[in-house]
Amino acid sequence: RARWRGWWWVGVATALGALCKEVIVTAPLLAASAVWFWITPLPWRRWRARMWALVAGLLLLACTLPVLYFAHLSHWDAHTLRHNLQAIGGPIALHYPDLTRTTYLLTQPRVLVQYLALLVWPRPLSIDHAVRISTTWHEPALLAACGVLLVALLAAWRGRRVAPWCWWGALFFFIFSPLLLQSSIIPAPDVMFEHRVYLSTAGFAWCVGGLLCLVLARVRASQARRLVYGVMILYLLVLLLATRQRCAVWRDELTLWRDAYAHAPAKQRVVVNYANALLERGAVDKAFACLAAFVQTTTTIWPHTTALLGNALAARGEVDAALRCYAQAVNAQPANDQWRYSYAQLLQHAGRLHEALQEANGAVYFNPLNADAWYLSGILRAQMPNEYVAATNHLTRYLQLTPDGPHAHEARLQLERMRAALALPPAPAGAASGKERRP
Repeated sequence: RARWRGWWWVGVATALGALCKEVIVTAPLLAASAVWFWITPLPWRRWRARMWALVAGLLLLACTLPVLYFAHLSHWDAHTLRHNLQAIGGPIALHYPDLTRTTYLLTQPRVLVQYLALLVWPRPLSIDHAVRISTTWHEPALLAACGVLLVALLAAWRGRRVAPWCWWGALFFFIFSPLLLQSSIIPAPDVMFEHRVYLSTAGFAWCVGGLLCLVLARVRASQARRLVYGVMILYLLVLLLATRQRCAVWRDELTLWRDAYAHAPAKQRVVVNYANALLERGAVDKAFACLAAFVQTTTTIWPHTTALLGNALAARGEVDAALRCYAQAVNAQPANDQWRYSYAQLLQHAGRLHEALQEANGAVYFNPLNADAWYLSGILRAQMPNEYVAATNHLTRYLQLTPDGPHAHEARLQLERMRAALALPPAPAGAASGKERRP
């Protein structure tokens, strides 16, 4: 019933909101649903031309905003846009190499049912779920999930007059849920992620509230009403205890990924994060056992997994095996300066100074701000004849990047020794203090 100026400002706010969170593209559909079912609940046969124009405009806006956002992510380039339409990239391609848009879509009904199940009973929650991909439409689990969703929507529709909040909650859940954006033919970085339904939880709460009001309206006896209240209070208390237990899981990184590993021991990202948390706590043997068990059961190993296995082997003193792991990781991703730096450290420990220098130089090349790589390169050059000048430059660069770094004292002592050997004048105050001089 508002004037066109008010709807125009709604459109402007929606467009601006799309720059903050892409889920805002569902706002026109949500607004249309609110208007049609609450403000002007007229049968569609009685709609006038103005109502049909409003419906068409909202649907056009709802379809245009995702297209514009996708074009913006593709930098408005035709070649990039065509590639992005055909590609299945990102982290999800690492977990599921054979994933297609069709199999992703076929998997999402099962994911939506699992979301609903977690809202009713929050077990098992996990920061990183392992979901099996559905490859055919006649899979029993897929058909059962589609049946559950269809029955829920039909029940909400049939009861829209006696329990309108249930129908509104169902609309809100499926409009704001991943069904519209992240449960379609556009694969998201993860097949399932619990935070996607945070907004949709409001729709589920409306459904529960509508059902509770309907039950209380049909129950007249005071004892029965008290029984309903008691069941709801007991249910809330159980959820409160489950929330407290879940907070204990989020106590630190190790407990969080230990819980994820218990639910998805075959998912590579979970294994990597859990092993990394174990290494940070000094549990080298557990981390090695976790990684070794995973490597023996899979044929697709990420470079991250290989590099982390190299860390565990190096911590166990198995330098040769660690060197082989790091060689594989660096060959797979040559531009990773941190892996090159760690590889150079292992080569230095093994006495292979020239190879270590080559890897340290590679780390500096790919990341000129890697101060540790500058330091290692300088120390390695200082052990080689006719490399004092280059070593001096590299150690000076390290001090310019991190004047108070962990190796600053050793770098300054090495610089003084090399300058004395070269009979050079003392370093200027700016370089000695680690401050970068301007040319």
